[in-house]
Amino acid sequence: SGGRHSLSKSNGENGKQMDEKRETENSTSDGLEQSFSAAVRAVQSSPDSEEAWDHLEELADSLQRPDEVAAVYRDILGKDHPENVRNRLFERAVGFYDEWFGDNPDQMTSVLSRIIEIDPDADWVFDRLTVVLTVAEQWDTLLAAYDKVIALTRDETRRKQLLDDAVNAARTLAGKPDRAVDYLRQQYILEPDNSQLAASIERLLERLERWGELVALWREQIVSLSGDDVRKLRLRIVSCCLDSLADPQEALRELGVLLEETPGEEEGCKHLETVLAIEDAPVEMRLDALNLLRANYDGVAKPEAALAAVEVGIGFVDSSSRLALLREAGMRCTALGNEERAMEHFAAVLLRMPSDMEARKQLRQLAAKSKRRDLQA
Repeated sequence: SGGRHSLSKSNGENGKQMDEKRETENSTSDGLEQSFSAAVRAVQSSPDSEEAWDHLEELADSLQRPDEVAAVYRDILGKDHPENVRNRLFERAVGFYDEWFGDNPDQMTSVLSRIIEIDPDADWVFDRLTVVLTVAEQWDTLLAAYDKVIALTRDETRRKQLLDDAVNAARTLAGKPDRAVDYLRQQYILEPDNSQLAASIERLLERLERWGELVALWREQIVSLSGDDVRKLRLRIVSCCLDSLADPQEALRELGVLLEETPGEEEGCKHLETVLAIEDAPVEMRLDALNLLRANYDGVAKPEAALAAVEVGIGFVDSSSRLALLREAGMRCTALGNEERAMEHFAAVLLRMPSDMEARKQLRQLAAKSKRRDLQA
């Protein structure tokens, strides 16, 4: 009995000591908690106080509560501060995040991106962000960061450098030539006379088969060109519209401009013949090509070529227009001294309109001249 009593007494003393220890620990913990809350309030009221920040970071270390301090930094960064205070806060925030979250690209990206939103001209922060994202191989996020900073940057020299870096990041690191060409296009707006840059854009657009943008680029270049260079570039546009874009209507519009500047241009007329021969093209478009082609061949004295175009037209126009083209073809053949071919056209008129006295007269005169009364009969 005495032994059990002594043991019970000993256990009671140990329990009392443990309770006292727990009480001391709780008291210490409560004290640190109160100190932490007070430290947060201190930096919120005096964000320019280095001592207040040092104390808060020490408590974050003691209590292992870096996430809460990181949130305080993000919150205070978004408030309005004098430039010198703001810049010092940037440095402290990045240093704190680097110490606690340096191996966490998402956390580092969050604070660095936040700073860039506040101050797009903080070059050192953006440089750090690109390094973090490059090491983490987060290419979409990296390019999105470039997009944001480029859009916010007003200094032309820095904008050019950012675009150049973005091109390299998209093409070399991320393997995204489609994004690279977008940055090159933005560069070209800033440097419209840079022929080397234009050539790089052309190559990439052709490789990516972005034909519409390639045509747009060529049209931009035409403004600064003259003479034969304009002609050659317009012909490239026409070829691209026909061969790559399958857009003969756009090709026809360009040919109209080209042939107004250079009437009868041989390659342009060949392209018109291509448009004229597209069997499933709208009749109105083919007629426009015919009219333009005929006018240009007449203008440069190529009557045979003009006749050939008219004869193509006979095959696709409606019946009322066909009669007019048959008469025209007959007259053109007569002028060329090809009486038999002319008689074929006037005969076709008579088959459709037997009462056409002019066609009958032409047929009679041509038969007499060519001594082909048999054809007349």
